[in-house]
Amino acid sequence: MPLTDNAYMVDLAADLDLPIVLVARSTLGTINHTLLSIEAIRRRGLPLAGVVITGPETPHNRAAIERYGQIEVLAEIPWLEQPIDRAALKAIPPEFDLMKLATVKP
Repeated sequence: MPLTDNAYMVDLAADLDLPIVLVARSTLGTINHTLLSIEAIRRRGLPLAGVVITGPETPHNRAAIERYGQIEVLAEIPWLEQPIDRAALKAIPPEFDLMKLATVKP
């Protein structure tokens, strides 16, 4: 994703030197898109913590991403009903340990 004419999100990720959490939609095309993104991240030698899938639950997409991408899906987060406020966000059960993300190596 471009940030400017000369810089991309992957450049920012490299500069921050933090593990990347790749967020993917759960709908049609996500397996291909997510696997290509994983490959691009790995080719650059960047630390990839895992994938978070947003949208309707799709167990077959999750399984394919984990299998073919050799990566953990950290969480699946459903679409949030409007309005999105503090209460709506707090109602989502936590699915992953944030401290685990801090220990990811490239």
